[in-house]
Amino acid sequence: MFEELLEKLNECGQVRYKTGDCFIRIPPTTPAGFSLMIEWIWDTHFAVLLDGWRDDFDSYEDALICFISAASGGYRLKTSSKGSFRFRSVAEDWDGSRWVERSTTTEPFYPFWTRTTTSYLRNDLQCGGSPNLTAPAWRLTANHVARGKLDPLFDSSNS
Repeated sequence: MFEELLEKLNECGQVRYKTGDCFIRIPPTTPAGFSLMIEWIWDTHFAVLLDGWRDDFDSYEDALICFISAASGGYRLKTSSKGSFRFRSVAEDWDGSRWVERSTTTEPFYPFWTRTTTSYLRNDLQCGGSPNLTAPAWRLTANHVARGKLDPLFDSSNS
């Protein structure tokens, strides 16, 4: 299922990842990053997990776009914690001028009586020197990914 993605990750060289029958997991790519995973649930149903955030997708292409964007810095996580307990993760993407909240995952039970702290986590996987892309470039890349062409993100000639 993930052969092309694994091939591209292997071309990156420095990328550590773990695979299973139905998933690929990448640890944080920066000290201020987050772990991410793409998982095949069944048939055409996929999930992408970014630390405590999760979203489900009805197509591999949509899940792949989310996964690649999160790995390479197109998304960041805004996390809220009470003490050492992280209870909320918000996926944000860059629209060209600011970060925009797209989706939130919240734990139902947490120590609400303690002070809330907010952190921002972001990965920066750059394969072959590909530039950090802006939102319009991500949309262009998404079109390539949907057509089965991952090269715009991972091609070393894009430096």
